[in-house]
Amino acid sequence: MSNMVEENKSLDNHFKQKPIQELIGYTFVVEDYQRGYKWDFNQVLDLLNDINDFDSNGKLDSYCLQPVAVKALNDSKISNKYELVDGQQRLTTIYIILKICGVQDLFHICYKTRPESEDFLNNIHSFKDSEISFDLYNDNYDLKNIEAISNELNSSWLEYVVENVLYDNVDNYHFFQAALVIRSYFENSKNEKETFLKKLKNKVKVIWYQDPTAQTANSLFKNLNSGKIRLSASDLIKALFILKLEEENKLPAQIEFEQNKLASEWDDIEQQLHEPKFWSFIIGNTSRNYEDSRIGYLFEVLTNTIEHKNIYECYRRYSNGETGLDWDSVTDLFFTLKEWYDEVIIYHRIGFLMRQKIKGWENLKFIYDFYNNSENKDKFENDLEAGLKLSFNKPVKKSEPDIYLYDLDIITYRNLAEVRNLLVLVNILTYERVMPDYRLDFDQFFSGKWSVEHIQPQNPKDLDFDNIGVYIKELSFFLKNFSDEEDASADDILNQLDELLKAKVDADTDKKKRDYVNRYNLIVNDQITDRFKLHGIGNLALLQSQDNSSIGNNSFKDKREQILNIFNALGSNKKSFIPISTLQVFTKFHSKDEVQLDYWSYQDAIDYKSSIAKIMNSYLPKK
Repeated sequence: MSNMVEENKSLDNHFKQKPIQELIGYTFVVEDYQRGYKWDFNQVLDLLNDINDFDSNGKLDSYCLQPVAVKALNDSKISNKYELVDGQQRLTTIYIILKICGVQDLFHICYKTRPESEDFLNNIHSFKDSEISFDLYNDNYDLKNIEAISNELNSSWLEYVVENVLYDNVDNYHFFQAALVIRSYFENSKNEKETFLKKLKNKVKVIWYQDPTAQTANSLFKNLNSGKIRLSASDLIKALFILKLEEENKLPAQIEFEQNKLASEWDDIEQQLHEPKFWSFIIGNTSRNYEDSRIGYLFEVLTNTIEHKNIYECYRRYSNGETGLDWDSVTDLFFTLKEWYDEVIIYHRIGFLMRQKIKGWENLKFIYDFYNNSENKDKFENDLEAGLKLSFNKPVKKSEPDIYLYDLDIITYRNLAEVRNLLVLVNILTYERVMPDYRLDFDQFFSGKWSVEHIQPQNPKDLDFDNIGVYIKELSFFLKNFSDEEDASADDILNQLDELLKAKVDADTDKKKRDYVNRYNLIVNDQITDRFKLHGIGNLALLQSQDNSSIGNNSFKDKREQILNIFNALGSNKKSFIPISTLQVFTKFHSKDEVQLDYWSYQDAIDYKSSIAKIMNSYLPKK
């Protein structure tokens, strides 16, 4: 068995589920190196509602809270005494709930930050309603708005500390607010205290982690907060699986065998999930960091908690029974993902749909459910294609007759999101034609932000006066190749550019040079960009932002040289990536006329656009 398996097994053996009722007689110490109690009234209300709403139909066994990490303390006078290293916010709130509800001696919490805080907490149940008036609800028993609750709590505290100056500190401020919220919560007839308490003591459990090492509690606290000791949702879910095996009353040897089998399969899955191409394929645009335990992403898919604000939500759903503890469902998902990965077409379609945030397909949970509900594999593949085609065929809202953004005669640089979608798919389809067995590296393709590049620069940024002649000559080449006989404006603009080029010699001061550059930009912006479709799809290609920034809005010839340099240096610069379609553009792969490599002609743009139309024929709107 691998060292990782042994290490994980050792860790699992120190996780246990403890009902609140089992904490009878325990004493928890919160040392002064920890931050104090900080929960606001919203967090207290969330916990109250979660417990109250849990198991409304009586079918669920337990409600599990996030982990409690402790270190045993040797005390000859007090048994079951622990330093509370992690989980003090929830455990303190439960302590206050029990106090307010009349349960005085279930367990104790001692805060070492200030003696008056410990005294205040121990007597927190003694506030009388007649002395401190506060109500969460209005006369119709509806919850007041957040601002009103916050203002009333602050006013109540200010009134209290006038008479109790000794208790005026930040810990007591939060204890006080929590106590008032809890008391008012149970004054509402909708919230039945006895039923709540029964649920709290018997069905609410903590994941108990008692550190077995010789490290100090302070070191444990630092290690937990720095991530050196993992208590991720997937670690806790693994503990649930281990506990389940122990509770099934099997023979010890069988339990050990199945625990080892689970640990081995777990590690095999985790290892595969760390393969870069595989991981970049399944993760999509999910932003959460899973480096400690990537299998946690699979649990989030199965529990529909991807990107949930609570990183432990998937664990909560397993622990509460909302999602069954079924290891086969985990392996089924994993092997389905492996199957998709091995099928190049499916791999590309799913990867594209998720990465490009195509509505309805951007979430792996949705795609997996769709797959499970499909009649067969062929039907699933057909539906993937149909979803892809539909995403490129939606008309602009409220347009009569229908106007389609992905119409190649309409889509422009101003539709950046759509242009990126289109060009990414063009690249995928090109790879499938040229290299049928090639599997796109989604991490390489999407690790940087993508920029849409003008092939023929329409208005170079930071235009250098000394090099402006290059741009004028290139635009002149472009216009001379413009073949629309009905538009005689090309000749007029050529004359203006010719006059501008001749006037360059007279721009001999800084002011005259600035004016000269402005004249050039005025001609381009007013007479060339829209008329000759420099923003059209025939003049657009895809580059990573970092490469686009280094290339800048240079002339076509300079861009071509720089792009080829980046491509030739890819082996030594893994951060750069030139898409195949962009490479084809700057090598004039699509151009049908006699190929010249000094500028991008109007005919080059037409040929490139025609190639896109051919490649995307199955996906683009039909006219």
